[in-house]
Amino acid sequence: MASAMKRTKLNKLATTPDQQDSFLADDSSVFDSDLTLDFKVTDNDIDNDTTESVCDSLYLTEQHEVGRVSFEVTAADKVRDGRTSYVKYTILITRYSNNDKVPTTVERRYSDFEKLNSQLKKKYPDLMDEIAFPKKLLLGNFKSETIARRSRAFEQYLAHLFSETAIRYSKEFTEFFFLSDLRLAYSRLCDGEYSAALRLLDKCIPIQVKLQGEDHCDVVASFCAMLVCYKHLDNLALAHSLSQTLLSYNVEADPHYVPLLQFAIHICWLLGKEKQDLESRLQGLQNCGVHTEAAPNLRVLVVHRFT
Repeated sequence: MASAMKRTKLNKLATTPDQQDSFLADDSSVFDSDLTLDFKVTDNDIDNDTTESVCDSLYLTEQHEVGRVSFEVTAADKVRDGRTSYVKYTILITRYSNNDKVPTTVERRYSDFEKLNSQLKKKYPDLMDEIAFPKKLLLGNFKSETIARRSRAFEQYLAHLFSETAIRYSKEFTEFFFLSDLRLAYSRLCDGEYSAALRLLDKCIPIQVKLQGEDHCDVVASFCAMLVCYKHLDNLALAHSLSQTLLSYNVEADPHYVPLLQFAIHICWLLGKEKQDLESRLQGLQNCGVHTEAAPNLRVLVVHRFT
């Protein structure tokens, strides 16, 4: 079906919460703004009974600071599809750290925001009572004032959600940003379509890192999926580099740790690289009573993540 896009230039316009409610938007609207809201968030008091992790083990890494993250609406595209039209919002996610060099964006429409809000209100009614969601507007969706106010409202909404630890790690929040594509990547990997899986992982992982931190268990699991793809595509140099990076993180308590060590040793052997340090780490685990020989192969562990 043919489609046409119209991009609206973003403008910043101050507004009150009451004005936000009266100007908010539905799927047939356009909005933008260059206003950015920043939050510095520390993972404190994570409740494993109410926080749902993406990974099979359903646990969170030790408390660590995610850092300051901002959400900025940088564009709004009106997409015409036959007789219908909707607005696609481009959201820039920025994590303020020395390692965050690559701009990362996602594109969502109003119905995606509305679905997220509905799910979160059911799961976290008390928390969501304090978080305002932009209301729909029947008329005037394409006015410049509406566009600017709507943009700011969605930036505030996402920033407020992110500031709540339970919501930030919830299935619903991760689904909004990357989880659907991540599941598809694992499906491709399980089918042996490693190039297709890798393209999807390249899309998902930067978002995960910004929202969860590079040493969160879910992020480590996704990186391990990337390792499996590299190996099967015979890109051993990248497999070696990434495995060494992962092992430099604080991942000793992660269920991927032993399979990751064994994988890294094997890659070093294939490349003819020094592996004595890695073998010493594995031997140290064995000396502590860990049955490393019973650990699953890294690919086996990876493919069971969403099965």
